[in-house]
Amino acid sequence: MIYEFIAGGATTGTVNATASVVITGAHTPTVIDFLSGGVGMKNKIKYIIIILIIIALIPIPHHIKDGGSVVYKALLYSVTKVHRISMSADNAYDVGLTIEILGKTVYDKTDMSGE
Repeated sequence: MIYEFIAGGATTGTVNATASVVITGAHTPTVIDFLSGGVGMKNKIKYIIIILIIIALIPIPHHIKDGGSVVYKALLYSVTKVHRISMSADNAYDVGLTIEILGKTVYDKTDMSGE
């Protein structure tokens, strides 16, 4: 005996007497579909653009040996947490934050502190 059902709108399926479920309808594309050409060209371009945007936004930390500064650098932006030994005074540090987007400094707040 086979029963038909509708779950979630467009997805349909059948259930037989042994309680196994066969779902037909919408198919989510997988990596295998993508590589074998089972996904349309517009979808491939869309996936590639999304992956490139994600890669461009993921920062990689770089620790600088100037007293403890850390630069978080991605392709599109850079954030620097400044903590460096000051050249102008003894026993003082420059501390602050610098943000660059596409190579242009949009925020620079660096002060000297006497730690």
